[in-house]
Amino acid sequence: MPIVPRLTRAHLAAPAVVAALAVLCPVSGAGQTQFCRYVPGTIAQVLDSAKPMADTLGGVISFKQFPTRSQVVYTGERRALTFIHEQILETYGRMAHQDLASLYHWEMKFREQGKRYWLPVQDNIVQSVESEVKTGDSLMVFVVLIGGDVHPDTTDWLVAMTEFQSRDTTWQWFEKTCRHT
Repeated sequence: MPIVPRLTRAHLAAPAVVAALAVLCPVSGAGQTQFCRYVPGTIAQVLDSAKPMADTLGGVISFKQFPTRSQVVYTGERRALTFIHEQILETYGRMAHQDLASLYHWEMKFREQGKRYWLPVQDNIVQSVESEVKTGDSLMVFVVLIGGDVHPDTTDWLVAMTEFQSRDTTWQWFEKTCRHT
């Protein structure tokens, strides 16, 4: 069973001392092979997998992550990272002993099977998406579940995008890198 600490709203801003078992931000020095752990799926499936973690109110941090690669459509929209997503990233980062909050300042909107999702996107990837992908284009996104803010009637899950591949390069990239997928 993965370590999934339960946090209340008060804990979202408190320092944490638990070491992470998984790494959110892949290091480029390792090449692209770290992305082979991302399984084909959908963002909706990631959220469905996270539902059992939302059995108490407050904040939830997930180290299981459910690394997934999914085909989505870029809507062309971008907004500043929401306050609660910033808090979840800061908490996750403290627990993982990484400064994740400094890597994420923007969320981009994507459409997958009729649903729209705002995904926090690493700053170094935002400009690449905006220059390589046009509004309405399909692309493959690599996402991980970080955590969520649980309310009685809804949960604001944070599913972060760690990489992407445009339609022209997606399949070539995986054929060369992740032969087993």
